[in-house]
Amino acid sequence: MQAHKIISLRFTPLPWSAQDNVLVLGNTDGRVVAFGAAGLRHQGKPADPGARRDFPWDEIRELRLIPGTAVTPFPWLNDYLLPTIGTVLGIDYYDTNNANRSVLRIVTADFDEHNLAIEPHYPAGISRTDGRRAARFVDRLMAEPEFRLLLAYPEQLLPALL
Repeated sequence: MQAHKIISLRFTPLPWSAQDNVLVLGNTDGRVVAFGAAGLRHQGKPADPGARRDFPWDEIRELRLIPGTAVTPFPWLNDYLLPTIGTVLGIDYYDTNNANRSVLRIVTADFDEHNLAIEPHYPAGISRTDGRRAARFVDRLMAEPEFRLLLAYPEQLLPALL
């Protein structure tokens, strides 16, 4: 029996990337959350390296991702094509400068609540499919603490998130 290779075309960048032994959610040119074996790190823009907060896993009581998803399956369509059509027709579609950011909600062991903004690659947000996958992944990190051990190998974990 011959094996078949499935080819998937992606029109949007992945919301995830692997770098520096962490799994990063968000556009690395903006605000991101880095998931590592020791905990989470919320980083500001590269131009502001001082904007960084660490949350060790043992201090996190609750964790929930609220993905900022685009209206259409292709976020680039929301950001470029629809506003262009709206301009031609004289319709004010929306302001592409206001990004549809995902939010990671963290409640610490001290019951402090933190809502961390994550910047997408496109202002419209990420695709709904990617948003659902990312939210399920974050839910699993909280539900199964042993699953966090996989975060020590982000390059191998990344293909499973596709």
